[in-house]
Amino acid sequence: MATDAKEKHKTQEKPKGSILYSIFVFIIGIFAISYLTTGTFDFDGGVLKAKALYRKAFPQGEKVFTTKQLALYDGSDPNRPIYLAIKGRVYDVTAGANYYGKGGGYSFFAGKDATRAFITGCFQTHLTHDLRGITEEQMKVRLI
Repeated sequence: MATDAKEKHKTQEKPKGSILYSIFVFIIGIFAISYLTTGTFDFDGGVLKAKALYRKAFPQGEKVFTTKQLALYDGSDPNRPIYLAIKGRVYDVTAGANYYGKGGGYSFFAGKDATRAFITGCFQTHLTHDLRGITEEQMKVRLI
C-alpha cells in the first residue's frame, strides 16, 4: 500500500521546467492580447503612460550640481551625459550630442548654467548664471 501511494505521488509531480514554461506562455499571451486589441505590443503606449504616472507619483530625488560638478558633463567624456542649465534647472541634452557635444555648434553651452547668455544673446562672455544687471522685462522676453 505504501508503494502505491509513492507511485501515485510520482505521477502527480510536474516537470521542473513547467513553471518557467507557464510564465513564458503567460508573458507571450499578454503581448498577443495587446497586439490583437490595440495593434501594438505595449497596449498603445500604455506602458509609457504608466511610467510617466509612476514618475509623477514618485519623483526622483533632485540632484544639485555645483559649477564644478556641472562642468564634468560637458561632452568631453563619452561615458557621461551632456548637461546644460538654464535658471538653475539642469537639462540632459545628450540626445543632441551632435550639437552640444565636443565640436558641436552649441558645445559652449555644455556643462554650464548659461542663463545670462540665453537672455543677452552674448555667447562669448555671458556663459554664466549671474543675472545681476538683467531687468525683469529682459527675463520675461527671453525666458518663458
